[in-house]
Amino acid sequence: MANNNQVIDLVSTQATIHRGCNRAWLQNHPSMLRAGFVPNARYDIEYGEDSVMLRLNPQGKRKVSATARGATIDLVNKKMNAYNFSSGVNWVITESAIIIIGDWVSDFLTVARFAEYYGVSEDIAYSVISLGRKTNYNH
Repeated sequence: MANNNQVIDLVSTQATIHRGCNRAWLQNHPSMLRAGFVPNARYDIEYGEDSVMLRLNPQGKRKVSATARGATIDLVNKKMNAYNFSSGVNWVITESAIIIIGDWVSDFLTVARFAEYYGVSEDIAYSVISLGRKTNYNH
């Protein structure tokens, strides 16, 4: 899941439950639009051990919804139940990808591991982990 893009923003939202499944959604946020996640943009999704990666891809299987309120990414399925969103949904928005992480502080989320896993410098990894809840964007 390497990602060589620079981090644009860190956004935290509330998680919800829909029909027994975790739901993570982000709607018309300026940072997601800047990253290219605009209405009808296509992307691929990868469910990892501790995160979900959304990557823009013109031939991607999924698409950003074009709703009356603007661009919407809405993830709700059984795979999302593998992640701990009790403290909220954390969106790491980069130039052409979005990384979704549950709790910021955990045994597996060290600066070195984050940097290696996402292909970013340790400085960026440290910023992502330490700033964690810099932005509290509630729908």
